[in-house]
Amino acid sequence: MDRQQPASPLTTFLCGLAAIGMGLFLLLFGLGVVPMKPRAGDGPLWIAAVAGIVFMLAGVSITVGALHGVSDTGELPKDTGWWMRLFYYLLGVVISGGLASIGTWVAFGAGPRVFSGTGVFLLSLEANAMVGRIMFGIGAMITWLFTIAIAISGARKLISGKSS
Repeated sequence: MDRQQPASPLTTFLCGLAAIGMGLFLLLFGLGVVPMKPRAGDGPLWIAAVAGIVFMLAGVSITVGALHGVSDTGELPKDTGWWMRLFYYLLGVVISGGLASIGTWVAFGAGPRVFSGTGVFLLSLEANAMVGRIMFGIGAMITWLFTIAIAISGARKLISGKSS
């Protein structure tokens, strides 16, 4: 099977800018700057703001990576300075923590939840909501553990000065 050619730095940069733009829209919506009429069952606006921040930071990571020469595998160049490594580790921790926060709210936040497509179509709406919350709870715990792991791993790498 032929290996797909990696995107050019320009394409990567433009995709990063698109992610920043999408994130900015979500952030502005979450902050109430972009007026949209909420519908019944919508989550709190802070969820949109956090999702916007996550998209924006991912876009920043992609655009800076395109400019800085991040490899096709996502590795920073060997000669990358300490501050740039700190920047990327902090981006990773904040992005992962933001995603974990959203999943945590879905699983444990107040109010009713409606899940569709969980595959448990024979259950009542209440039971389906419980299954959905349990699945999101498991996902949130895994994501928090991942966030903690990358925070510890990143801190150790930054302190020791090792890049791998």
